Amino acid sequence: MSALKKTILVLGLILAIVIIVLAVAIYKKNHTPEVAAPSQPVTEQHAEQPPSPAIPTVKTYDNHDSRYSIQYPADWSYDASSEGTVVFSGKEGTSSFYSTVNIQTILTKKMGGDYANVKQFITDIKKQAAHQSKQVKFLEAGPLTIPQADGSKAKGEYLTFTYHYKDIEFKQWQIVVLRSDNQVFYAWAYTAPIQLYQNDLSVAQTMLKSWSIY
Repeated sequence: MSALKKTILVLGLILAIVIIVLAVAIYKKNHTPEVAAPSQPVTEQHAEQPPSPAIPTVKTYDNHDSRYSIQYPADWSYDASSEGTVVFSGKEGTSSFYSTVNIQTILTKKMGGDYANVKQFITDIKKQAAHQSKQVKFLEAGPLTIPQADGSKAKGEYLTFTYHYKDIEFKQWQIVVLRSDNQVFYAWAYTAPIQLYQNDLSVAQTMLKSWSIY
């Protein structure tokens, strides 16, 4: 990943009402911070210094409109500029910069959306993936549940697959769950270039475990 210009694909695949493919051009900057030399020699300090405050290892993103919260690493950042969508990624200058976790909130057919159930949603994701890349390989799929704050569980399905985009191979872990009130789907995805996928898989798994739907 040493070229000056990198192209990352965030393949949310969340279809007609949201962006299907988001291609982001990334420039890796090599800035060396300048550290000013002390004006005087460092001398022994006699006064006891107070302990440094603890640095949090995680932060919490709380989306009141979509009714969920999720924890993410403190050195990651997020972009919530697209309606109903948030994309988390690692710190620029690290390999985690090329990993993304995104969550999209999609209305069910009952509320004016396109899909009546999770299976329809997953089927369309497969069609969209095959349309975007001819080199798609579907690896694993199955049911899952996500605990909700009221003690119930949101039921859904997961899917893992690989695909090529602009000569780069990506791997995606896609999850779709239906909220218990049947009003919205949540589409959660972890995506990374395949050679970096394992690097942040544990981060994605930890984020998923912290995800609370209310």
